[in-house]
Amino acid sequence: MPEKIATKPIIADPSKFSLREEALNLKFTGTERRFNTIDPGYRLTEVYVDTETGEKFHRIDRDGSFQKFLSLLVKGVINVSDIVKIGNDYYTHEQNFDSIESGKENITIEMEADLFIIRCIFDDYDHNFLLGPHPLKLKKKVEHKNLIINESNSKLNFFDFHNAFYDYKRGIILNRLSLEKTFKKIFSDNNFELNPNKNKIIEILRRKLRFLSTLLGENELERFKKIIAKSGLNLEDKDRGPRVLFDDIRLRLQVLDEVLSELEPSR
Repeated sequence: MPEKIATKPIIADPSKFSLREEALNLKFTGTERRFNTIDPGYRLTEVYVDTETGEKFHRIDRDGSFQKFLSLLVKGVINVSDIVKIGNDYYTHEQNFDSIESGKENITIEMEADLFIIRCIFDDYDHNFLLGPHPLKLKKKVEHKNLIINESNSKLNFFDFHNAFYDYKRGIILNRLSLEKTFKKIFSDNNFELNPNKNKIIEILRRKLRFLSTLLGENELERFKKIIAKSGLNLEDKDRGPRVLFDDIRLRLQVLDEVLSELEPSR
C-alpha cells in the first residue's frame, strides 16, 4: 500500500484548475493495483504523492508529451486528468472525486458524447464504459477502461491517452472521405440510431465540438504551437509538424459535425 503523507489537501475542483508542476514535490510511495472489468486481474502502477498537498500521481511510461498536449487542449471541454512533467518524467494526476463538482447533465449521456470526441477527434479507442458484472460495482466510484465514473453523483474523469493521435504518430493523415467513412462506422457500430439518448448525446456533442472549434480556429495556430511547446512535444518533422496536426484536428471537427447533421432527425 502507498505510504501516507500528512499534507494540506487541495479542495478546488480538479476539472477546472490546473496544477502548477513547478510547485510539486513528488515522493514515490509504492505501487498499487488498478482494476477494470476487462481484466479480472490487475496491473501495478507507480504511485507518487506531493508532499505539500497530498495530491496523488501515477508515473507515465508511454507518450507522456502527447498525453500532456491532449490534456492541455481539452481542459474545460472534457474532464481529463492533468499531466505534469517533472525532470524528464511525466505523471498523471489522480483526481479527488470528492472535490469534483457534480455535472449538470446526465453523466452517462455526457460520457457517451465525450467518448465520440476522444475517438473521432483524437483517434483514441482505448476508453470504454464497460457493461456487465463489475468487481467494484458496490462502490460509488467505479473504474472502467481508462475512465472513472460516479453515476450517482454525476462525476467522471478520463485518463491514460497514450493511444491518442494514433494515425498521426504513424504518419497517416486521413482525408475527408476516409474520415467520413470512419466516423459513420463508429456510430453504426455503437447502434447509435437505436440509442434512446441519441438526440441528447448529439446536443452535448455539438456544443463541445463548437467550443473546440473556437479554440482551434484558423487564427489559433500560434496558440496551438504554444500548447505543443508547453507539453514538451517535439514536432519538427515537416510531414508531421504542428501545422499538419492542427489541420488534421480541424478537419476531424468539421467532418464529425457534418456526420452528426446527417444523424439528426429532420425538422
